[in-house]
Amino acid sequence: MTGQEAIKWADTLAPNQYTPEQKLAWLSDLDGKFWLEILTQYHQAKGSTAPEAYKDGSETLLIPAPYARDVYGNWLLAKIAEANQEIALYNQYSTLFNAEYRGYCEQYNKRHRAIHGGSWIF
Repeated sequence: MTGQEAIKWADTLAPNQYTPEQKLAWLSDLDGKFWLEILTQYHQAKGSTAPEAYKDGSETLLIPAPYARDVYGNWLLAKIAEANQEIALYNQYSTLFNAEYRGYCEQYNKRHRAIHGGSWIF
């Protein structure tokens, strides 16, 4: 999924006044956190750098299908609700986001071997 696709999905569900650039910044923040908190614990991210901020939305986001739409979509919907100070909606979308994000992280952890100090943890 690209940033543009995530934005289009969220905007369809909740039309809003926020620019695509703002929403790309929110997506960049999420992928930066995912990279730092999850991917750096695994061999394939060792020595790499955090993804740069998304510029035009054509970049592929880090979390793939089938989790991408629910993770990124609910993240954007939560950020929109937060910016609008709609606390009930924010709580709803945050709960949905957290469940999907946690589910993906758990699946990722099951399928990859973490590293610690350059050696594999078994």
